[in-house]
Amino acid sequence: MHSVVDTYLGKYWGVAAGVTFWVLINCTLVSQLAKCGELAALMSGGALHSRIGSIASALVVAGFSFNRGAGKVNALATGGLFAAFGLACVAGAPGVSTQLLLAGNMAAALPALPAILQTMTYAEAIPTVVDMCRGSRTKVRRVLMLGSLGPTVMYSLWLAVTLGRRELATFGATGGDLAGKILSDGGMLGVATGAIAVFASISTLIGCYLALSRFMADTFSLPLSNTCVKLVAATVVPSALISLKGPELYYIMIKFAGCVPVAFLWGVLPPLVMWTMWRGDHALTLPRKLFLAAGCGASTVAMVVGGYYMC
Repeated sequence: MHSVVDTYLGKYWGVAAGVTFWVLINCTLVSQLAKCGELAALMSGGALHSRIGSIASALVVAGFSFNRGAGKVNALATGGLFAAFGLACVAGAPGVSTQLLLAGNMAAALPALPAILQTMTYAEAIPTVVDMCRGSRTKVRRVLMLGSLGPTVMYSLWLAVTLGRRELATFGATGGDLAGKILSDGGMLGVATGAIAVFASISTLIGCYLALSRFMADTFSLPLSNTCVKLVAATVVPSALISLKGPELYYIMIKFAGCVPVAFLWGVLPPLVMWTMWRGDHALTLPRKLFLAAGCGASTVAMVVGGYYMC
C-alpha cells in the first residue's frame, strides 16, 4: 500500500499511508493483547493479573511468529477456531428464538460499524492473493468471494446463537460486553467462546507480527531475521507496553482503528490512487469521477464523524 500510494500520489501521501498502516497494525495488536490478558485473568480465576497475561501472550506468540514454524502454528490456530466455532453453534442452537431474531432492531448495529469495518476489511491481504493466483483476475475474484463468504456466514451464525437467546439479547441491548458475559456465565457455550477467542487472538497476533516486522524491516532497512534485536523490539514492544493499560483497550482500539486508519487506508486512498491511474491512462470518465468522488467523500465523512465521537 505504501509503495502504490508513493508511486501514484507522491512521497508525502506515501508517508501518510505508511504511518497509518503502522497505527492500524499496532491498534490491532493492542486490542488482541488486551483481550488475551483479560482471558488469562478470567481462566486463572484471578490468579494471573491481566497485565501479566498480556505480556506473556506477546512474548509467546511473538516467539512463534519469528520462527519458521509460524505457518504451522497459525494453521493449528485456524483449525481450532473452526472447531470451537462449530461447538459454539451446537451448544447455542437449542436456546435460539427465531421470532426474536426476526424482530431485531437494525439501528442498534450502528455503534458497531467501526468494529465491523476493522474486522471485516482485508485489503492488506489482496497483494498476497494476487501473487498466489499469478495475477489471474478470474481466480482472484473467486478467491475473494469465497474467502469473504466464510466469515460472513460465521458472523451470521454467531449473531444467531447469541442475540437469538433472550437473556443475551437483553444484555446486549444495554451495550455491555456480550462475549464477556458469555464467558462469565460458563457452560458449553462459554467454553466454546473462550476457545474461539484464544485461537482467533493467536492467529491475528501472528499475522500482525509478521506484517509489522516486514513493514519495519522495509522502512528502516533492517534484516528480516529473529536475531535482529532492533526489528524484534520495534515489532513487539510498543503494542505490549500500551496493552498494559488494561482490558478496556480492546474495544477502544478496535473502534478507533475502524473509525480512522481503516477508513483512510481502504476508503480514502484507493479512490485517489485510481483517479490518478485512470487520468494517466486518459480513462477518467464522468461516471468514474462520480463513483470515486462518492467513495472518497463518504469515507472522509465517516472518518471525521467517527474520530469526533471517539474524542
